[in-house]
Amino acid sequence: MRAPTRVRGLIALLCIHATIAVTVALPVAVGDGANVRAKAPGTTTLQEIDKRIDVALPMWLDFYKTCHANPELSLQEKESAARIAAAFRKAGLAVTENFGGHGVVGVLENGKGPTVLIRGDMDALPIIEDTGVPYASKVKVELGDGSHVGVMHACGHDMHQTVLVATAQMLAGMKEHWHGRAVFVAQPAEEIGRGAAMMIDAGLFEKFGKPDACIALHVSHEILADQSNGFLGDDVSQRITASSTPVRDRSRSNPAANHRGRVR
Repeated sequence: MRAPTRVRGLIALLCIHATIAVTVALPVAVGDGANVRAKAPGTTTLQEIDKRIDVALPMWLDFYKTCHANPELSLQEKESAARIAAAFRKAGLAVTENFGGHGVVGVLENGKGPTVLIRGDMDALPIIEDTGVPYASKVKVELGDGSHVGVMHACGHDMHQTVLVATAQMLAGMKEHWHGRAVFVAQPAEEIGRGAAMMIDAGLFEKFGKPDACIALHVSHEILADQSNGFLGDDVSQRITASSTPVRDRSRSNPAANHRGRVR
């Protein structure tokens, strides 16, 4: 299954745009808790988002390629976490590392307002990559049983990392358009169904506060690069209601075992 650079780039653009649009909209919401309703961002805000994306997209694509070429298995996401933490700090976020394993939390404060949690995953899968793209993973590791396998971001978590960093950079540069707290969570060990619980057990909500809304996006080979699935419609409040929470992973008991193989 090939993933041309252009397609992956367009998916990145879609995910970044959707996440930022929802997040910029939320801090002008009325209501609280599960009843949060959001006012859609104005045309001027969306135009600025588009302009900033046009300027920054080449940098984000380079970041994505670096993530894709350097995947790490669950519970081994040390370098991925360090890369994200460095980008968060450069954008002006307050960063906490090694939170629930290799988890990273970045907080962007911007006055009084609701707290929005934006999460993404970091870990990759034990799969040999044979896509032929210039930035293909050549990483190989030894597993616990002594066998060797390649490692690949075959589930889109390279895109997650890019979206998290890009969104943090965008919101840090657009503070006049929103207010509140944006909490960015880079979660480890999603593929083995442990990462969310690890971060929650470490005190995620106690240390960083319970969010008014949680936002998470994913990518799919079944959706065209210039399209989104149904909940990203015109009604921003519906997008927020339909967004994911990080409370527990809906994962299999050992998904990595089911993913071993080769991707072309």
